[in-house]
Amino acid sequence: MLKNTLIKFIESINKLIAMTKKYNIKDGIFKINSYKKWITSIEKLLKDSNIETKTMDNVDEFELTTGAKKNLIYFHEFGTLEGIEELEKQYSANNNTKYDELTKLEKIYGIGPAAADKLYKEGITFDKLKTELKKYGDDVQQALRNIDDTTYLKHLNQKQLIGLKYKDDIEQRIPRAEMVRMETLLQKTVAIFDKSMILTICGSYRRGKESSGDIDVLLVSPKYEKKEQIEKLEEDENPLIKFVDILTGMGFLVAHLTDKGTTKYMGLCRLKNNMYARRIDIRFIAYESYYNALLYFTGSDNLNKQMRFAAKDKGYRLNEYAILEENKKTKELKPIKVNSEEDIFNILGMTYLKPTERDI
Repeated sequence: MLKNTLIKFIESINKLIAMTKKYNIKDGIFKINSYKKWITSIEKLLKDSNIETKTMDNVDEFELTTGAKKNLIYFHEFGTLEGIEELEKQYSANNNTKYDELTKLEKIYGIGPAAADKLYKEGITFDKLKTELKKYGDDVQQALRNIDDTTYLKHLNQKQLIGLKYKDDIEQRIPRAEMVRMETLLQKTVAIFDKSMILTICGSYRRGKESSGDIDVLLVSPKYEKKEQIEKLEEDENPLIKFVDILTGMGFLVAHLTDKGTTKYMGLCRLKNNMYARRIDIRFIAYESYYNALLYFTGSDNLNKQMRFAAKDKGYRLNEYAILEENKKTKELKPIKVNSEEDIFNILGMTYLKPTERDI
């Protein structure tokens, strides 16, 4: 069936993307954006109500690029992407052990390529780190109290130790049903201390995806129009700090990657009786930046790039906080007031896209 072929085709493209990154295949790095566009187009095709009636004979009618169509036909005939097996043999033969280990280390939150390479050169592997943490019952605080007595864990900071503990959890996708439950809990909780607060979960969830990688929360209130108002707040007055304290007391937040942040919180959360802890970011911003931030943190990344380019072409600057216009005489940048996401599209001369239409 065509539907099954398309699903398996997406799986193979994701495998190619992962392999390109894993082995740092230079020629392939530039193709990753194209591969991602193929996936987006095919996912759109899968949502077609008439998909069950179509076959590979209709491939010329599909809204896919020439490259995507060519590779889909090849995949249908041979069950694999052209050249993928040769690439895998070529790169895995000599590099598999090193790259596999670097890949494992880089999947730990807070460990980038440079840190992973340093650990690898010192003979520190993911398995050694994980085994040593288990000696402390996977308790990060206990490991920190005894950090000088450790062999491998002493090479990690607190954030990296938390990343090590929750690595497997973080890698799990979050089903939409779970995201809905978390949104309900967060909305009810924020209303406890301030009913003026507007809470929105952005990212892939707002774009209507069936699963998400993490929870991106945006928090604003008309009471805090300017960022200067937020900056003047005492710690015990700050809504984000209050919110985090309440969520921690409820047992929802299980590990903190930031401490008493006044505008941004990063950590891990878990619903009651849920198997996995989930990555969560909460941003508290000035109300005047609400629609710009809402647009930016909803994404997609490709749309954000397109809009920044469009802004530049029209002489504006666009970021997550404002769309800025330069005074030609003074060169001073002044924010343009917007009252909706649609206003930003209009200023840039772009057709408005609903959140569920922004995976481009």
